[in-house]
Amino acid sequence: MKYTVTIPDFDYSFSPNKSKGRWWRYGDNLKDEHYGIMETAIIKQGRPKRILKPPVHLTIYFHPKDKRKRDLDNCLASQKYYIDATIGEIIEGDSADELSMSIFYDSNTENREIIFEFEEVKK
Repeated sequence: MKYTVTIPDFDYSFSPNKSKGRWWRYGDNLKDEHYGIMETAIIKQGRPKRILKPPVHLTIYFHPKDKRKRDLDNCLASQKYYIDATIGEIIEGDSADELSMSIFYDSNTENREIIFEFEEVKK
């Protein structure tokens, strides 16, 4: 089974390199904000028929509006709370034995979005 959810804006507010100290100082506010954004996207785009069973592979596609080069590890770090918000909604858990990931970055697109593609892995 496969499930895709799109966040319609590209948010770097939780990047570990963005303004030193911001990560810890504003963590709870950003967590609540990112949970709300992901929850709204899931509701708007339709919940999956069932929670995906592990192992699940998550592919994240970053599509920023600008042409700036960014480190993929920082892109991934900035998505932590979005991924955490999918637990119990799309996936059972995000531990290493339940979730694997691939990340891609493409700045040559018209849409500014992040696409999360979840797919159950056949054993």
